[in-house]
Amino acid sequence: MKRALRSSLLSAALLVACGGSTGRYVMRVDRTFDRSASQQTQLPSEELPPESYRSAAPADRWEVAIDGSKLVLSAIGDHPTKLRRLEGHEVPSGRSDERRFDLDLGGAPAGGRFVVHGDAVELTLFGSGVPVISSERGKLVTR
Repeated sequence: MKRALRSSLLSAALLVACGGSTGRYVMRVDRTFDRSASQQTQLPSEELPPESYRSAAPADRWEVAIDGSKLVLSAIGDHPTKLRRLEGHEVPSGRSDERRFDLDLGGAPAGGRFVVHGDAVELTLFGSGVPVISSERGKLVTR
């Protein structure tokens, strides 16, 4: 089991390091945004600090498909936001060890971002009136 997990994490890390063009993964969420524990960001471009998250039982929450610069997220089971599918495209991140995707407005009412940094991932959904509706962090695991 440990060998399989290491292999999955290595594959995810290679996706970032090599700017991998195609892959199918699962986002295993282990932290969720806690609005009460954080000062609310004022702009979607602002990063959320680690203390803005609370630990959660690991759960496979999203199927992740990356094809070149295109991203498709499909919810696994019922998601708290009631969203079923999100699509996005890669944008420059300014970092060689990171891939960043902007979510299109079609699936996320006010857009969002999906960031891959090694095997760590973050999915943040923006709102109107409240900059962050939802944010989850976890691991990207090869399917």
